[in-house]
Amino acid sequence: MSLGVSWRDEESGWVIRAGADTHIGYHRQHNDDGVWLDPELPLVLVLDGLGGRGADRPRQVITEAIRERVQAGFEAHEAPEELLESAFRSGHQAVLRLHNESAYRGLAATVAAAWVQDGRVFVAWLGNAGAYRQSALRIERLTHAHTFREDLVRQKRMTEAQVNDQLIRNAVVRYLGRWDREYRLDVLSFTPLQDDRVILATDGVTQAITDPTILSACRLISDPTTCAEAILEHSLRAGSRDNCTCAVIAFEWASDAPPLAPPEPEPPKPLGPPRKWWRFWK
Repeated sequence: MSLGVSWRDEESGWVIRAGADTHIGYHRQHNDDGVWLDPELPLVLVLDGLGGRGADRPRQVITEAIRERVQAGFEAHEAPEELLESAFRSGHQAVLRLHNESAYRGLAATVAAAWVQDGRVFVAWLGNAGAYRQSALRIERLTHAHTFREDLVRQKRMTEAQVNDQLIRNAVVRYLGRWDREYRLDVLSFTPLQDDRVILATDGVTQAITDPTILSACRLISDPTTCAEAILEHSLRAGSRDNCTCAVIAFEWASDAPPLAPPEPEPPKPLGPPRKWWRFWK
């Protein structure tokens, strides 16, 4: 299943194109992944773990809860970080409500989102869904997994070598369905450059292929939907044993947009006291 949408950000002059693809893979009976490209808002969601055979309804309930809260926050002029925190909390509450139905008890979902506002990209995530930024010849992993092992290392309670030596279980500890109020949502942002790409992917992709493979696909394939399809194909060929889902977001400067204003010159530095004539020889 391939998808594609585009938006124009009049404020910044960006034309934003997004494409996505999802695949059941070769080792699963059902596709527990989900992807949402909003036709109106510059919002992209990638989800993993939606309950197997009945995944369509949880996918719809969660994406609607997040999208509606994003739109309400945007119309209320909320800061993007607060907007995404509230939206993810709405998705979390939607999962908890689904737990009341016997078919969805124990339902959990990891999620990664990209939101564009005021010419900046905001990336938020819960769980082990991944996000990358491709810019020119570089690929940068933007996210880290919310797992027990990763928390131990990031909190400096153990080193990475100690975690590996003791074979600590790499369980996901924060996701929609399990998210303590004390943990604030991880949100990062940056101002994109011409031809930048943002890639969101489930762990069926991130654990199967390398960063250079993603970089090569982004550099060789300009169309975001075709690029997402290629990344999935690489993941499946690399032996992924999970569902695979990927979304690619491309940033291009509109041809009729006004030219970027040159940076303001720095103010001149104040002159120091006059130097004595003999100091010029030093």
